[in-house]
Amino acid sequence: MAELTQADHAAERWLWWVGDQDSVEQDALYNIGSYATREAAIAAGLRDEDDGGFYIIEARTSGDEDDRDEDDREPFIEARNMEFINREAWQS
Repeated sequence: MAELTQADHAAERWLWWVGDQDSVEQDALYNIGSYATREAAIAAGLRDEDDGGFYIIEARTSGDEDDRDEDDREPFIEARNMEFINREAWQS
């Protein structure tokens, strides 16, 4: 069996990413951060996003520096469970 590289380990890890509504809808950028759990991602979104709501998504990146785009963003290689969290509805 072949030994796994650092990039292989990174590609295996699913994280929850959080982005404000404008960043996700306009630039497909999850700008708030990445978290190990859905609950931690929601807590970060509620803490850091004051406007109407935010997006969360569970995704993996390749971990390979060569995959980064011209803005040094690392694209998702796989994604699932995208959700928009409406701040007002969530807190009521």
